[in-house]
Amino acid sequence: MDNLKTSLQTLVDSFEAEFSRGYYQCSLAYEKWIEGLLDDTLWDGGNSKDDIERRLDVNDYMLLNLIDARRCAAKYLGECVPLLKGEKADLLTEIVSLYRKITEQLGSFRNKLKAGDGENLRYNAIDTKNSTCYLKEQAELLQSIPQTEKEIAEKAKRIIAYPIQ
Repeated sequence: MDNLKTSLQTLVDSFEAEFSRGYYQCSLAYEKWIEGLLDDTLWDGGNSKDDIERRLDVNDYMLLNLIDARRCAAKYLGECVPLLKGEKADLLTEIVSLYRKITEQLGSFRNKLKAGDGENLRYNAIDTKNSTCYLKEQAELLQSIPQTEKEIAEKAKRIIAYPIQ
């Protein structure tokens, strides 16, 4: 129970974190990521192929990590639901559902990227494709996530406010 409470507090703290030590966090991180995806000057012919490929590689790596982190959160918190009762269990179930929704949306999008047009790319034993044609679509998808994560953080706060036994 202590681990669950600490995990939920970490979730909230992470969501509310501000710019620190050169890193954007939470909704600011999404904003910066989206700005980069929509900044045509980063993806046009004025950049070398190597620069564009590196940016696409970093973007895919970030997307993959985001999917994995939300998938792991859903799995871990889903296994914690039986520890709670009543409204606390219901709230945690809702959090799990929201994390699964994010994971499914991002996973479907990434699978679309892997099946789409583009150059084959392999790094760290991960096969994907490399293309700039989906950047705007990805930006639109990412714009919806901070609101969902805000909802998750609010539900976590409500659980924390209850005495956990």
